[in-house]
Amino acid sequence: MLIRSSGPIDETFHLLTLGHTCHYLFGTPQQFALFDPGLSSHCPMLLKRMESSAFPIKALEYIFITHLHADRIAGIPLLKRQNRKAVVVGNAAMQAKLSQDSFVREIYETDFALSKDFQVKVSEPALPYDEFKSLLKIDKVTTDSEIVNVQPNLQVRIVTAPGHTDHSLAYQILPQNFMIVDEGFGYYRGKDLAAPGGDWNQEEALKSIQKVSKIEVAALCFPEGGVLTGQLIRKHFQALAQNTSDLFSECLAAHQASISDEEIRASVLESFYTSEQADPVLQANMQASFEAMWKQILAKRS
Repeated sequence: MLIRSSGPIDETFHLLTLGHTCHYLFGTPQQFALFDPGLSSHCPMLLKRMESSAFPIKALEYIFITHLHADRIAGIPLLKRQNRKAVVVGNAAMQAKLSQDSFVREIYETDFALSKDFQVKVSEPALPYDEFKSLLKIDKVTTDSEIVNVQPNLQVRIVTAPGHTDHSLAYQILPQNFMIVDEGFGYYRGKDLAAPGGDWNQEEALKSIQKVSKIEVAALCFPEGGVLTGQLIRKHFQALAQNTSDLFSECLAAHQASISDEEIRASVLESFYTSEQADPVLQANMQASFEAMWKQILAKRS
């Protein structure tokens, strides 16, 4: 089944949705981890949802991030402002990128642009850039298969999963065997349709999917859309692999049949990357994935 509504997935794992964006809490009200806090404009409502679920910001121990896009990480400085003890977890590639002023400034500007569209009333003004930059950093560098203890019997295993970006991570929640992933694992759009999201490299994304598919996964936790459980997980992996293969082969066949690039491009956009959901974050992400996939399609046929 697909779980879309905010609430507990089990006793120590909660889904909080803001628009179409998913945020995950793991632990107990005394000590917990948050995955991908989102935009700065997500944070006021996210904090309210956390408090109403009895997860106070002061008990936030870890912030795990899947990749360095603004819609995943730009809220970190606001959270760190309220709890300086929270440890931001990532890998060495993330740490290196966040040391680059130009990269952080792009995150800052993208956050501002998307937050205007998100239409959430922000309780405080945006942070000045210098403060934003000082609070947006990796505190704990991890490596593949490393275990982070949130509590003695609640653990997070790091899974390197490049594809959506060159530095993407997935997180295996233990002992439940839930898997938190990024868009490299596709946009779920029904049991037979999965839109590829390997923006950096779709071939690497499929390798990451194959890697994760060999792990026992009881729930696949998407960055947008909800939590997938049961037999739909296997079906999603299969559909994503098939749709990706078909996408490249059918585009090549259409080109060889002298169908114009404009027609092929419009068909790909309509088939995979068009959504009726009004959430501007989802819309922006799907558009970005479409443009990235289109570049890969053109590159493969040249």
